[in-house]
Amino acid sequence: MARATMAAMVPADIDARIARARACMRACTLCERRCGVDRMAGEIGDCGLGPEARVVHELLHFGEELELIPSHAVYLTGCSFRCIFCMTGEMVQKRNVRRLGTVLEPRRFAERVRQRQREGATNLNLLGGEPSVNLLAILELLRECPAETRVVWNSNMYYSAEQAELLDGVVDVYLGDWKFGNDACARRLAGLQRYTEVVQHNFVRARDSGARTIVRHLVMPGHIECCTEPVLQRMREQLPGVPLSLLDPYVPLFRAPRVPGMDRQSSPEEAQRARVLAERYKIEVIR
Repeated sequence: MARATMAAMVPADIDARIARARACMRACTLCERRCGVDRMAGEIGDCGLGPEARVVHELLHFGEELELIPSHAVYLTGCSFRCIFCMTGEMVQKRNVRRLGTVLEPRRFAERVRQRQREGATNLNLLGGEPSVNLLAILELLRECPAETRVVWNSNMYYSAEQAELLDGVVDVYLGDWKFGNDACARRLAGLQRYTEVVQHNFVRARDSGARTIVRHLVMPGHIECCTEPVLQRMREQLPGVPLSLLDPYVPLFRAPRVPGMDRQSSPEEAQRARVLAERYKIEVIR
């Protein structure tokens, strides 16, 4: 069962987590790229960010999984992935990413969180981009938010063990992407190393934390055998009982139109095959 609120976290604990997040950023190890730059001193990490988090957009969102709506979606800049098909690629992979949007000021933005809650938001949905590269500002924000704020960590799950420790007990719902079923596809399509090991470990840890955990998987064209089926196999073996949210159709955005094989939409037949596989592996599909 997911932790219901942040009320169980004493102020001293979140202050300590903030201090640890700040220390991680001095030789940055927030994500598994581990670029090691001093973001607190203004150096720019592989994620494209320095010390600040920036909000590009926020809204009351009704397009997430049914159990999460209405959701207060907060889109942050910066990402640890280099996906060629990224739907927000212009926002998270360009050199001007540090000039997009507005700086997240915790006390001021907490007022926006309260306003969205009055409008009916059932959770604070942190996405982007990628929330894990913005951990420090997010923890500072949560310190200012109402105790009943439910936190949805809408993530690529490619963060470090150091970060995973700081998330334990803070996150109510891990809404995580498991995009690739092997390291070769992760390297070719998103520029990643050790993808399978890192993401599988973080999903298992998320589940074991007691938080609600949902695996999202994008059905990519021509990737049923190499990605979809291996992901479902690992879910059956490592994450029994964790539900699956299938995302389709894949649309060739950003740089994908220039990459053979990734330059077409996924087909209805591929989406149906993914659902048949999920049924075969006895995985609950919630979307």
